[in-house]
Amino acid sequence: MENYSFWSDLFDTYQSFSDIVKILWLIIPPIFILVLSAIILHYRLANKQIKSDE
Repeated sequence: MENYSFWSDLFDTYQSFSDIVKILWLIIPPIFILVLSAIILHYRLANKQIKSDE
């Protein structure tokens, strides 16, 4: 049986993608992290403001 390499298979798959898919694959995760951070920050600030109004 051949030695299977997950990473080799992953990189071969990535190389076969079109350029637009490669760009999206690189851009979407950082955007997701930024948006998630903004949502959490907004929630914490709103929660702190509600507690200070009491």
